[in-house]
Amino acid sequence: MTHLLSSKRSKSWGLVALAVLCSFLFTYLFSHYELDDALIYKRYIANALTGNGLVYNAGEFWNALTSPLYAYLYLFFAQVTGDIDVADFLLRMLSLFLASLGGAMLLALYLQEEEQRTLSQAVLILLVTSSYYFLSTFGLETLLFVGLLALTAVLFEKERHYFLGIVAACLLLTRGEGVFFLLLLLFFHLKQGRPWPRLLVYFAPVVLIVCHFLFSLSYYGSATPHTLTAKLAQGASGYWGDALAFAKGIKMYTWYFGDRVSLLFVAAALVTLLGVWKTRACMETKLFGSFSVLYGLFFLLLNIPFYHWYYGPFLFLSYFFLVCGVFYRSSGLYTKVATLVLMFFVGSQGWYSYQASKSIVPHPYVVIGTWLAQNTPKESKIATAEIGALGWYSKRYMIDILGLVTPGNAQLLKEQKLSEWLSFYEPDFLVIHDPPWPLEEPSLSRLKNESRVSRVDGKFPKGFALWKVSSPSME
Repeated sequence: MTHLLSSKRSKSWGLVALAVLCSFLFTYLFSHYELDDALIYKRYIANALTGNGLVYNAGEFWNALTSPLYAYLYLFFAQVTGDIDVADFLLRMLSLFLASLGGAMLLALYLQEEEQRTLSQAVLILLVTSSYYFLSTFGLETLLFVGLLALTAVLFEKERHYFLGIVAACLLLTRGEGVFFLLLLLFFHLKQGRPWPRLLVYFAPVVLIVCHFLFSLSYYGSATPHTLTAKLAQGASGYWGDALAFAKGIKMYTWYFGDRVSLLFVAAALVTLLGVWKTRACMETKLFGSFSVLYGLFFLLLNIPFYHWYYGPFLFLSYFFLVCGVFYRSSGLYTKVATLVLMFFVGSQGWYSYQASKSIVPHPYVVIGTWLAQNTPKESKIATAEIGALGWYSKRYMIDILGLVTPGNAQLLKEQKLSEWLSFYEPDFLVIHDPPWPLEEPSLSRLKNESRVSRVDGKFPKGFALWKVSSPSME
């Protein structure tokens, strides 16, 4: 018995070590990858470290931090290390580790045979940590969210009520859509007739949630992030599609396989569906299936734009049920062949991500932002539709014409008044695409009609243009 327990502990620590190693390796490979929206978080944290407060533009208390928990962890690591880049690396690695190990812990609820369970957990860890999709969400809360989803489900099944309450609160503070998962847990709790936890269990999660809301209300004047209203306004505007814009996310298929359907993808998709079918009686499958429906409907019905990081739960569950399709209640020749194919899939994915890490290049906005930092007064105001890299590298006051970090502009977008923001803000420079996007063209046209713009000559990347804007008083 002692030997058996020792063996189980060794395998468990082996899985933890694998998750740590793979998380470190792929975080290192993608450490120079910068997602435009992730640099919004980074600028908030940088301002906090320099004494300007947890704000995007100094002196402007507007909350564009979609994930409060991610921001708090980011700030914590930055304060402890004193280096924002080290903090960014640690948070990326932690998020990847949590997602991979959380998935492995969830898988343990499905598979009983020890050797098969350990192998399947190791495979899932490799799938998650080497996923180009998940690596391309670095700097945002996607991995943290899916990891907490898995951990919440595990704690619910094991009835670890105290830790469940804390993790559930963290889930809700990571993304608001976590409320759908928590409501489903309540449903299954009632359906199974489980006893209610002691009152003391609710203390920690309630304190976490209340403290956050009190801070947000007192600091930003709003209990929820302003990004919520901004994304809803984007959907209501119709510029990302009149209806069901979120369904267009299927285009992400081309990231891996191009425009042609590969045999490997078809095989993986079929085995994933088989995994869902074979585990259909499991409570966790019903839980995550129901959550997927609610989560998808939320984005579809509100017509929220199809940003790729929103699809994290779907891809995480695809990996999970792909592994279940191979290992759950399987034996004989099928298991052997399917395992070999799955390992080939893991290897192919890892190689793809490794090659992708070598071809990462700075976004064109980095060049323009650096030029602005070197050639414009510090008090200059820059207007653009994509603020992440431009804001980080220019170190200038930013005007977001889509309203993510700029008060009032999201409502104007919703009303399809695309140039009306110029009545409230006076930019010194305008950065747009060349030719302009439909969302950008009305602003440039208005400024041209008012004879207030001149194009700045410079060695800027193809497809982008920088315009100098004069104030109305200088017409």
